[in-house]
Amino acid sequence: MVKHGDVHVVFICSPANPTGQALSLDQIKTLAKATAGRAALVIDEAYAEFSKVGSARGLLDDFPQLVLLRTLSKAYALAGARIGAVIGDPDVIRILRSLQAPYPIPAPSAGLALDALAPKAVALARQRIAISIRERAALGRDLGRLKNVLRVYPSQGNFLLVRFVDADEALARLLARGVVVRDMRAMGQLENALRISIGTPEENQAVLSALLEVPRS
Repeated sequence: MVKHGDVHVVFICSPANPTGQALSLDQIKTLAKATAGRAALVIDEAYAEFSKVGSARGLLDDFPQLVLLRTLSKAYALAGARIGAVIGDPDVIRILRSLQAPYPIPAPSAGLALDALAPKAVALARQRIAISIRERAALGRDLGRLKNVLRVYPSQGNFLLVRFVDADEALARLLARGVVVRDMRAMGQLENALRISIGTPEENQAVLSALLEVPRS
């Protein structure tokens, strides 16, 4: 059993994976007040670009123990480049720099990151994000109407967590159509759930077309 005084880091993913829920800035502020002077509060904001809540970076000046993690893996589709960033108090960053490898970022990855963050590329990324958010709402609504679907969780990420009456058959139908989703059934309390990433309108329609064939058990 971990004692309260033994906790030195509180790690939160917001928006969370695989559920997709995001903490409000007021909730993060409450956590930051509770951990002040006692533990570091680390918020993984990998999916922040898809969230209406946005980033908690506005709280950094008031809470030096707050650390934010960002990545180009999701909204900028650079998972293979393994590029991310830590945002925090200068003293925290100084400590982290002393612990990192001498050359932590390969030159090819750095080049890809710089290209992705160029003004035109950022504008295109924002367009894709807007489409994903719109498609997330449409796909969630349409999935919720299917007889084989028990629940579609509200999401602030680029995916939806969906519970099925018969997840085995739903997964089989999707795979038969060439649609690959994340099988979450090995995780505790998600024994009937699949995580479906948001794609293009055509890709999302393929998901629906496959699942429409799934009979209710």
